[in-house]
Amino acid sequence: MKVFILTIALLFMISDKSYSQKIEGKSIKLKAISSATSQEYFIETNCLKNQIKIEFKFKDSVLMDKLSTDTTYKILSKYFTETKLDAKDDSQINLFNRLDSVVKKNTVYSIDSITIKYNQYPEYEKLIATLVNSSQNKLENKGNNKRRIVLDGTSMYFSFFRNEKIKFTAQAQSPDKTSHPLLNEYLNSTINIYKELKQDNLLLRLKSATGK
Repeated sequence: MKVFILTIALLFMISDKSYSQKIEGKSIKLKAISSATSQEYFIETNCLKNQIKIEFKFKDSVLMDKLSTDTTYKILSKYFTETKLDAKDDSQINLFNRLDSVVKKNTVYSIDSITIKYNQYPEYEKLIATLVNSSQNKLENKGNNKRRIVLDGTSMYFSFFRNEKIKFTAQAQSPDKTSHPLLNEYLNSTINIYKELKQDNLLLRLKSATGK
């Protein structure tokens, strides 16, 4: 009997370890912009070696006085004002990333994060695995959203990474459980974990921005 129990326990340990290894090195990054309030926030879920780190970030302000004197910003912002970005052009993407980097360096954010251990929220681990192994078409659910119209909603841009290399992206306008079930579940689950572990001012801003 003892041998049987030890065998079952060992199988569970192996199963848990192999499952955590499936999402190790995976990450999800969300950028959300409210069309009604222009409020902008970010959520990142990073699956590390022994834990999952979730970061929440709110954009407070942009230091335009510094940006206006930055040569790189002036040149690249003028370029993209006159040139449409081609997502298939690597040279343009590199330039856009440089511009984005300059803007971020001159932006003030409110930032907070939480860290959870593997197996602490097993359903969340399963959700992360499902998302990163999904596809743009499945997550955007365009076939069922052809006639969906959202006024004054929140535009959400999701990026899915493996070992810091982007796999694919997906977009959604105020996703809900009917229009974008997996994206909505990610947003709800991530916020609920944060609410369970934190009680601070950033949580109030998160509730205001998401209504959750």
